[in-house]
Amino acid sequence: AATAAAALAATAAYAQDDASNYSGFYVGGYVGASKAANHGDETILFDRDLNGEYGGTADAFTGSQPSFSGGNAVGTSPSGRIEKDDSPPIAGARIGWDYQAGNWVVGGLAEIEQNNVRDSVSAFTGAPANYVFHRDLDTLAAVRARAGYTWKGFLPYLTAGVAQGEVTRSMTSSN
Repeated sequence: AATAAAALAATAAYAQDDASNYSGFYVGGYVGASKAANHGDETILFDRDLNGEYGGTADAFTGSQPSFSGGNAVGTSPSGRIEKDDSPPIAGARIGWDYQAGNWVVGGLAEIEQNNVRDSVSAFTGAPANYVFHRDLDTLAAVRARAGYTWKGFLPYLTAGVAQGEVTRSMTSSN
């Protein structure tokens, strides 16, 4: 078994030393995991005067000093259960094309991803009541160009592009 593993490793190393041709069209897909940041120190700011300036959290809830928590409040009190932000699996597809001239490789790709990542922050008042604000990143689409230089089977490259995500916002309350 050790001899077979050494032979396979030697063959793989030899194959990488061959000149590679990166020109062509490709399609692919991927699956993975996402991780929503769980911020315990999130707050909610309000534009009480509708002048575009956000600040002052206490004056938004008359008669009580609010408290805040990162995540989705299940109860009406900050000591109740808080659900962490969603970190669901992700899946995507990509399509691209590369062209090689000598050792230089240029190309581009487009991809789309479905992810459903959620970020929530909760506010609690002395009523008792909760106000939960949600942001969901549903899909993400990107278009990128890249350029690189192949050398002994390696292809380091630089990439740049644009991405756009579909973000939805919602608010729920126990009040």
